[in-house]
Amino acid sequence: MMWSIACIVLLIWSWPIKLVTVEGDYFIISNYITCHRAPIAHLVSIAENYNNRTPTITLYFEPPTPFGKRVRIIPPQGFFMFNREGFDEVAAFLRSRINDRERL
Repeated sequence: MMWSIACIVLLIWSWPIKLVTVEGDYFIISNYITCHRAPIAHLVSIAENYNNRTPTITLYFEPPTPFGKRVRIIPPQGFFMFNREGFDEVAAFLRSRINDRERL
């Protein structure tokens, strides 16, 4: 029974995790089976979560992507958890894209 509960919790936590790359003015979002393009202009906000062993960034889209309104990514990080350079670079890039959109 406990294993079933643990598996369900893990599935709920990991379901929104996607592979996201940037190509021009589009995000290429993949669930490792299918890929969809979403305009960067549809990115509304981001949320950074440092509260677990693998820090994540959640991207919020309006209108929703084929994968839904929110997509979670795990940015690259250093070997040690103290090294957050890659995480901070990705978060800064995403924030700059949101700021660029809001200025227009």
